[in-house]
Amino acid sequence: MVVTGGSTGLVLDAAERFLAEGATGYVVGRRQSELDAAVARLGPAGAAVRADMTVNDDLDRLYATLAERDKHVDVVVAKPGAPSFEARHGLAFAS
Repeated sequence: MVVTGGSTGLVLDAAERFLAEGATGYVVGRRQSELDAAVARLGPAGAAVRADMTVNDDLDRLYATLAERDKHVDVVVAKPGAPSFEARHGLAFAS
């Protein structure tokens, strides 16, 4: 699971629910202090990736991190305004 803009609010609540159901996932956001707080709230099944979804280099780093660790993403919760996800770095997104 990947949630963008997920370090606060409803998107973080959604991440928490997925993790409570057994998922593992990543919270993506721009502010490290909020990401750290989100991971503390989510526990060991949650991880943070600091990235601005409008910056291509950040997207490449995010995709590389996901491809290295999981190779597969079942759920993407994209906060409104976030770009769409596409296949990159050999990472498959469930359809």
